[in-house]
Amino acid sequence: YERPRFFCWQSRQAKVFSTVAEVEEIIGTEPIYKQVCPECKAKLDKFENENFYRCSKCKDIVRTPDVVYSFTCKIFDVSRYFYVHVWGQTGVQLVGMEAA
Repeated sequence: YERPRFFCWQSRQAKVFSTVAEVEEIIGTEPIYKQVCPECKAKLDKFENENFYRCSKCKDIVRTPDVVYSFTCKIFDVSRYFYVHVWGQTGVQLVGMEAA
């Protein structure tokens, strides 16, 4: 079993860490996932009235995007609370199922 890895902003510096913690709250509104480019995992822009997307990074046309978790949550361990951003496989580990 591999512990989830979290992304946290503290003192204006980003930190990636692993911990044993409990999720107290998922911050924000639904959905807790987003569609991304299958090649580079960047944000997709949807064309109006079309069934495809354009990747904002690599500019590829995407007809079948990947779906990944992307949400912020409040977690706590034995020392304190953290607000962390959960993305991709960390979301799968926390939720217990794939995003799609």
